[in-house]
This record gives sequence, structure tokens and C-alpha cells, in this order.
Amino acid sequence: GFQHEKIYFSKDSDNVLIMFRYFDRENDVSSDDVNDIEFILSSLPSKFNYIINPHPSLSKKELEKVVRKSGVKRYSIVETIPQQDFLFCLSTFTTVILKIINYRIPILFLKTKSFEYMMNWDFVNNLYSELNGFCRSQNEFKNLLENIDDTVSKYNIDYNLEILEKYYKPNSQEKFID
Repeated sequence: GFQHEKIYFSKDSDNVLIMFRYFDRENDVSSDDVNDIEFILSSLPSKFNYIINPHPSLSKKELEKVVRKSGVKRYSIVETIPQQDFLFCLSTFTTVILKIINYRIPILFLKTKSFEYMMNWDFVNNLYSELNGFCRSQNEFKNLLENIDDTVSKYNIDYNLEILEKYYKPNSQEKFID
């Protein structure tokens, strides 16, 4: 997870951060479906270096299998996000998304099973669905990734920061950074 390391956006970076929630847990409504994880992994452009930060309860071995099966070549699986620059971030549902926005890193996140479940709460639904980078469908996600240079250069991070301001009163940024 997140300690106090600081990560940065750099348009010249070839590092991409990926944050995964746990998947394929019987009887756990907030778990993701492995098919969504495989879809995300198999959509990745090969030109980047992927730093995968899974939920602490997700088995590294389990994830490793899925990553390899999807044919991703350049990746590492990390317990803590290393202090370095990233070009963009991909994610399934996690509150860390809000931190990534505060670090001014463009983020794309796919509406997977965990998201659908979390969106039963109006607050979550309203906040996340308003954010730039929220993909309601696999198609939308794939298109943004296929045109990633464009996606990143047109990404409006200030808009996302304004949305956060709207939902968390002024000075709310403190809450995420700590």
C-alpha cells in the first residue's frame, strides 16, 4: 500500500502503475472477476514498464499466473509503490485512486465488479463516476489505452482535482497524502 513515498507524473516516463483489487473470491461481493483482470492485462501496450501494486490480501503467486498468462513482458509486482515517475496509472476499485489524482498522475480505471458493488453508495457512485478516466465499458478502456499518447496529453488532471475539492471540503488533500 501507500506509506509516505511520493510519486510523480512525467510525460517522459515509460513506467505505468497498475493497482489491482483481489479477485475471484467466492461469496465476496467486493471482489473482482479474474476475467476483468485478464482483460486489463491483455489490453496493455507493450512499450511500457508495468509496476503492479496489488491489494495486500491478493496472493502474489495467483497474480503472477494471471499476468504471465496475459503475455505482459515488462513488469514487476511490488508491495509498496516505488518512489519514481509514472506516465499514467490503471486501476480497479481502490480509494488510492484519490491519492494518485493528488499526485497529478493521469489515471484510467475500469468499472469492474468491485466498482459496481461499491457504487451502491451514492457518495462513491457520484465521486468516481464524475472523474476523468472512469471507464464504464471495456471498449472505452481499450480505446483510451490504444491511443494512450493522446489520452495522456489530453488528460485533464485539474478537472479531477476540482471534483475532489467538491466532494471533500477545502484542505481535504491532507487526508489522502498522509
